[in-house]
Amino acid sequence: MIEKPLTVLFYGPSGSGKGTQAKFLKEYLEKHDPERQCEYIETGALVRQFASGEGYTQGLTATAIEKGELLPSFLPIYLWTKLLIEQLEGGEHIILDGLARREREVFILEGALRFYDRSDYHIVSFELSENSTRERLRGRGRSDDMDEEATDKRLAWYRDEVLPAIQKFEELGGKVHRIDAEPSIEEIHSVVIETLGFAS
Repeated sequence: MIEKPLTVLFYGPSGSGKGTQAKFLKEYLEKHDPERQCEYIETGALVRQFASGEGYTQGLTATAIEKGELLPSFLPIYLWTKLLIEQLEGGEHIILDGLARREREVFILEGALRFYDRSDYHIVSFELSENSTRERLRGRGRSDDMDEEATDKRLAWYRDEVLPAIQKFEELGGKVHRIDAEPSIEEIHSVVIETLGFAS
C-alpha cells in the first residue's frame, strides 16, 4: 500500500496526452494501492455531461460549447467543487485533470486543497512545442482539430491563461514537475511514475 494519499493536478496543451497520462496514473494507483479509492476529476467531461442535461443553464452551456466559446469561471468551479464535496471521504488518491486553468481560479482550487489537507499536491505540466501540438491535433483527424484558426486560439489560450496559472500554483508552494511530452506514451508514463516518487 502506498504510504499516503496522493493529489496530482495534470496540465498540458491540446495533444500533449495529459488525459491519457492521468488515466494511466489512475490505473497504476489502483493496481499498486487497491485498498484505497482513486478519484479522477476531468473538467471537460464534467462540462460535457452537464451540458447534455435538461435546464436553462445546461442549454446555455451547450450553446457556448457548440460556438467554441469560453465558459465563465463559475461554471467549472461549481461542477468540480460539487463533486469534491459529495465524493471525498478523506483517504483517497485524487487526480485532477484540467481544473483551475485561469490564474484567478487557482486561489479557489488551492484553497480547497488546503481545506482538505492536501497542501502537498503535485502538478504535472506536460511541455510540447507548438509545432508538435499542431501535428498531433491534425493527426487525430477530428474536424475541430483541422481548423487552424481554432488551433491558434487554443495555443494562445494555453500560453496566455494556463501557463500563468501553473506559475501561480508554484508561487503558492505547489510542486510543479515539467515533463517533456515528445517521447512515447510509455516513456512519459515511466517518467511520471518516477517523478512522483514511485518505481517505474
